[in-house]
Amino acid sequence: MLSFDLVLLDSLKNAEMTQMAFAEAVGTSRSVITDVVKGRLRPPVDRLKVWADKLDLSGEKKEAFLLAGWLTHSPTELVSYLENKGILTENGLAQND
Repeated sequence: MLSFDLVLLDSLKNAEMTQMAFAEAVGTSRSVITDVVKGRLRPPVDRLKVWADKLDLSGEKKEAFLLAGWLTHSPTELVSYLENKGILTENGLAQND
């Protein structure tokens, strides 16, 4: 499954941004970001686009980031269904060739 914590960590690394700097950029505390990274807290769905913008994400990376965040708020049955049908992969939505 597309894991938001890993997507966020990868995005922070690529942006060369610490959790503290990111927290300040998005107007939250470092502990909130740490809790999201550790899977103790889901990312705020209403702030995902702001988070992606602050990480300067675009294209497929932004889509994967948003999808991973939205999926943390989805029922596990839905996620399993999408995976079983091959619609969702560990990298995001399956590509239609």
